This record gives sequence, structure tokens and C-alpha cells, in this order.
Amino acid sequence: MTRLGEVVSNQEFINASTAITVGTDAHYNFSNYASPQAAIQAAIDASTAIGATIVINASCTLTASVNPKSNVHITCLPGVVITFNSGHVNGVPVSPNDGFHAFETSEEISNFSIYGLRFNGGLTVLQTGVDGVEYHAIYIRHGSHDFTVKDIYGTRVASGVLRFRDSCYGFTAKNIEAYEADCAVICTVGCNNFTLDNIRATSCFAEGLFLGSDVYNFALNNIYASNAGTCGLSINNVYTSTTRAGIRANISNVQIYNSTLKGINLVGCDELNLNNIYCRGNQHDGILLDDCNNITINNAQLWSNNQVRATDSTSTYAGIRANNCIGLDIIGAIYDDDGGTICQYRGLSTSGTTDYVNAVGGRVSNTISSSQSSILGGNSTALSFTGYNTRRYHNNGNVSAAPTILLKNGDIQYLGLIQNTTLSTLETNVIAGQTLIIITRQDSTGGWTFTLPSNITLLSGAWSPNTSANATAVLSLIYVNSTIGWLEISRSG
Repeated sequence: MTRLGEVVSNQEFINASTAITVGTDAHYNFSNYASPQAAIQAAIDASTAIGATIVINASCTLTASVNPKSNVHITCLPGVVITFNSGHVNGVPVSPNDGFHAFETSEEISNFSIYGLRFNGGLTVLQTGVDGVEYHAIYIRHGSHDFTVKDIYGTRVASGVLRFRDSCYGFTAKNIEAYEADCAVICTVGCNNFTLDNIRATSCFAEGLFLGSDVYNFALNNIYASNAGTCGLSINNVYTSTTRAGIRANISNVQIYNSTLKGINLVGCDELNLNNIYCRGNQHDGILLDDCNNITINNAQLWSNNQVRATDSTSTYAGIRANNCIGLDIIGAIYDDDGGTICQYRGLSTSGTTDYVNAVGGRVSNTISSSQSSILGGNSTALSFTGYNTRRYHNNGNVSAAPTILLKNGDIQYLGLIQNTTLSTLETNVIAGQTLIIITRQDSTGGWTFTLPSNITLLSGAWSPNTSANATAVLSLIYVNSTIGWLEISRSG
């Protein structure tokens, strides 16, 4: 006995019901019907009373939609591919017609499953973005409930591989993969009480995963998107702009890479918990929060986001950016430019009426001189929030006459002296309280001077470290503010 929304194996489905084959040398042979979809539909229509499993045993091309029904399970044998006309490419209809959904519910249905299907949308020219015309591989709507969709793969689909709409509820979608589709999964307009697990989207034209317009009480687990045309994950109320988008949800284990816009885009969302988030190389914000309330982000890593584009030569995006939000808890986030020559503008920034932001235990590594580690609105706090990765040793090796210390590499920095050396000005884009330990070592010749920059304030007079061969000297500093700069704590050697 399975529970609501629980995914069971394909074999369990088949064993639990009568198996009816469709295709070649089958109960419903393609050759005996006007089209493959007519054969599949006939098998479905004849099976609603007995709750059969329809097994498609041969690849086919659909020329119109198949309509799933209540109490019927639909699957394919391994290697079977369903090709269909998925419609418009950049707004231009694809011959011979304007497209259609391969599998589409025409009424409210329940207690069914669709699993193990592979779709080819039939596109030979790929669209470059959303064209406003939707033709999905699987389209479930009209209040359908208590069902499972799993193990679905789709490629070259002009719209979503899987779409839920119009108050579907009590369902599970698992192991959904899209390549060069518009989206992997789209879920909108009143859907609720559902789980999406293990969703993968590669080179999608728009979002990897899109949810929005009064979608509530849901869970997203194990989401992966790379090279999306807009965002990797978007929860947005664009379908019904007067509603909220996503409400009351747990979102865990998300990896987003190289999106053209944001990594994660949350607009009009309330009461979301995000855990274990990894965003790298997205061209705008790693995570954007706009008009969101009561959001918790726990353990997020934002690496090398805010890549400067030709059309956006001065990026003002951030690892996490919040606009007109209230009540954000950001715990243990890491914002890092990953040592790239093109790096992020800020780690965490807020704008508009954003208020009540708590950033706890995070750190920022940032090398753009005009940027800031964090910008927080009123009634906000930053606790144990450091500008750079603390307690990390970095060996600079033998240095030049005017070396630069990159604080993002750590707060213990070793420099080997092989000539007279003047240290470049230390970075000031840090949180007050950041510490730095400088270790110098003379080579086997010795005698080399080491001159400090002007933004180091010494408490014990001029520093004249031992210049004997192989001598080591240590200077400990703490950052106070832009006036005092780096203040001496202690010295030795």
C-alpha cells in the first residue's frame, strides 16, 4: 500500500495491475489504428475500469495529443522514444501544424502514473528564449490529484518537458530530466501539496525549473540546472501577477551553474526555507529575492556570480540581493569571486524597503575595490560575519619588490624575501575585526628590507624585522576602520 504522492517502482506498478502492451505485435498494434496516438488512446480508454498499466513497446511519432485517464498507469520499455511536434520555434509555427502537448489531461483525473517515458520534441532549429506558445511533453491540469510522474526525459521540446497547472495537488514528480527544452518542469496557478525531487535541466532556453502564481505547501529536493537561458530556478508570480508566487515550501540541495540571468530568482514568495544552495558562474545575482517575506537561507555558496557581460559592463549584482523584502535569515553563506578576473560586486546587498535581515556566520571574498562586503537595511544585523575566509594559511612564495596580499586567500600570509620589498596597500573592503598575520622570511643571503604600507598603524614604533639570513618575522594586525586602517596587535622577530 502506497501513501499519497509516494513513488513506487515501475515493476510494482506493473505487478499491481493488468499490463497491456501497445505498439508492434501487441494488444493494440499501431498498424491497426490510424495513428500511434489512436492506439495508445484506445488502450487507455479501455483500461480505466480495471486500472491497467499501458506499456508502449516501440518508438513512435505522435501527430496529436494522448489523454491520460484516472486509474491508468503509462510507461515505455527501455529505448522507446516518443517524438512529437512541440510547436513554435522563436514564434514561428513548425510544420505541419502549430504543435500540441504529447500527453495532456482533458479533465480532472486521479490515481494514475506516468513513468519511464522519453520524449523528442522534434525541433531541428532551437529557440533562444520563451516564445509565448506552450506545447509540453506532459501537461497535467484541471485539479488532477493523487498521482505520480517519474523517470521522464525530454529533449528538443519548445516548452516544458513536464507542466502542472490549475490546482493540481497531492502529487510527486521524480527523476525529470530536460536537455535543450524550454524548461524541465513548470508548475503554476494554484498547485499545492506536492514534491519535486531530482529535477535536472541542461541548456534549457528559459528556466530550468519554474514555479509560480499561488503555488503553496510544496517541497523541492535535488535540483540541478546548467546553462539556462534565463534562471536556473525561478519562483515568480508572472502568470497571475496579483497573487503571491510560492508560499510555505522547503527547498533543499540546489545546484545552479552559468545561467544567463540569475541563479535563483524568487519574486513574491513567503515562508520559504532554502538549504544547501550552490550557485556558480551566473551572470547576474546568485540569488535574487524581490518582494519576499520570511525567507531562511541556510548554507549557501555563491561562487563567481555577477559575471560582467558586454551589455552590462559595470555589474551591480550580488551573491545574494534582496529588494523590498522583510524578514530574511541568511545563515553561513559564502560569497566568493573564486579568484577570477571578473568578479562579483557585493556578497550580500539589500535595497528598497528591505528590513529585518539577519546574516549570521557568513563570509565574503571580493576584489573589486569599489564594492562592499554587505549592505544591510535598518533593523538588521550581521553576526560573526567576516570579510574573508578566516584561519586559512597562504604561501605567497618568493615575492617581488612590490607584492600584493590578497586577503581572500586567508588571514595568515607568508612572504619569502629575496630583494628589498615594499608591501602594497592592504585591502580595506573588510568587516571591522578582521585579523591578518604577516610572516616574512629572509633568504639565505639576508639583508633585505621590508617596508609596510601607509594603511598599517603601528603601536610600538617603526618595525625593523631581523634581516639575518633565514630570519623570520611576524606582524599581527586587526582592521579597525578606514581612518586607522590595519592596527598592530603584536610583533616578533
